[in-house]
Formats: sequence, C-alpha cells, structure tokens
Amino acid sequence: MTMKLKRFIPSALLAVAVLTIGLSTTYVTGADVTLLEKGVKAKVDSAAYADLNYESKIVPYIEANAVDLAELDAAIIADPDAAGDMYGNRDGDNAAYSVPTKFTAVAGELKGDVLVLEIEGVSTTVYLQIGPALNGTALRDVTGQVRFGDFENQLAYQDIGTKFNDKVREGVLSTVDKTTLTGKTLNIIGAFSLFNPSQFMIVPISLEVVN
Repeated sequence: MTMKLKRFIPSALLAVAVLTIGLSTTYVTGADVTLLEKGVKAKVDSAAYADLNYESKIVPYIEANAVDLAELDAAIIADPDAAGDMYGNRDGDNAAYSVPTKFTAVAGELKGDVLVLEIEGVSTTVYLQIGPALNGTALRDVTGQVRFGDFENQLAYQDIGTKFNDKVREGVLSTVDKTTLTGKTLNIIGAFSLFNPSQFMIVPISLEVVN
C-alpha cells in the first residue's frame, strides 16, 4: 500500500463520521427553542390557572362534597380503594384517591409544618398541614376535573398542585399563628390524598379557631 493511500484512508473515515453525525443531529431553530422553554412558561400558566379555578371550582367542590372525617375513617379502614372510589377522585388507575372532608378537632402537638389532630370517632393518625411547607396534590386531584391532558407537560401538571397549595398558604394560613393552636378546638374543611391510608395529611381550604 502506498504512502498516499495510507494517508487517504483515515481522511475518508473522518469524512464518513462527520457525515453520519450531521445526519443524526437535530438542529434547534428559534421556534424549537421556544418549545423547549415551555417548561418554564408553564409555571406562569399554572399560576394563572390557579387564580382562575381555585376560588371558583376547587373550594366550592370541597365545601359541597366534604364528608365527615369519622365516616371517611371507618370506610377507609374497611376498604381504602372502595372508600376512595365512593368519596373521592383520582387521575388514573395507578393514582391515589383524593377526598374532601370536614370535621372538628382538638389541636395537639406542633411538629414542624404539621399539627397533630385529635378527632372524636377517628382512630387513624391525622395531621393538619399548617405550613409554611405544604405537600401533595390533594387539592389538584380532589375534583376529578383537573386532568394531565389539560397541561403542556408533567412539569406544568405538577406545578398546578403547588399553585393550589400556595393559595391555601396565602389565603387560609397566612393569618394563623400555628404556635398558639395546641389545645384549641378547630373547625376544618379540606382534602387529603390516600397515599398512606394509615395517616391522613389534611390540606385545609377553611380553618376556624373556635376557642
């Protein structure tokens, strides 16, 4: 093999490699960059969605469909799935049910962002999410009307749950001094998800301190 041919072979292989990379590469145009940014823009859309739907749909639904927690507790102990199907909603067969509830409780120990509740007729451990951190998507899922397909992507769908929780933090909990609640009687309306039937983590849409 001549010296010229030996030099030609690596050069030819390099040219083929460059051509292959070029054919397999997706080039991003200005329009595509806009699409890639939708995950960021979705946060703005989620806030607008929460502004539009929290007071007009989520709160009225929970108030109209809230079930006494003692009744829910008995049903969940007997059969969590059947109770969820009867009293709540979920987005998909593998998702946890979210249920609306109302009850009167005596506030127990404050444990960070949650307050232990004592409720007559309820044997399951119950916590009130008192903030500032509020977790879960109970408010998003409780009506059965907020669906994944309504949003651009999973990020936006998850974010709307956060935005609904923000509404609770701002409108329900912002004026409550959680350090003063232990021992007091509370009237609560809210929702919780059945991720763990052995404990209920209530997100309140209404919190009244009775005494």
